[in-house]
Amino acid sequence: METPDPSLTWGARDKAILETLYSTGIRVSELVGLNEGDLDPSLGIVRVFGKGGKERIVPIGRKALEALKHYFEKRDKTARMDGEKGRKARSS
Repeated sequence: METPDPSLTWGARDKAILETLYSTGIRVSELVGLNEGDLDPSLGIVRVFGKGGKERIVPIGRKALEALKHYFEKRDKTARMDGEKGRKARSS
């Protein structure tokens, strides 16, 4: 198994997923239900909705927070670049 390449957007995403799962111990089903607003990096916590919709607050480690920050930056940069490409194509 290869490690995710964080220089690529999908690699940064995969690394963030793996780091978050390892750091928090949450279930994959809980991870896919997370929103950016559920994360509080200043407190090092994430709000998780588990089985039966029960909410719990879970600590998240520094490495996971760094991986998430890196992914969000790459994702946003990619989205901006795609938006610029779309505008150029429409104006042609």
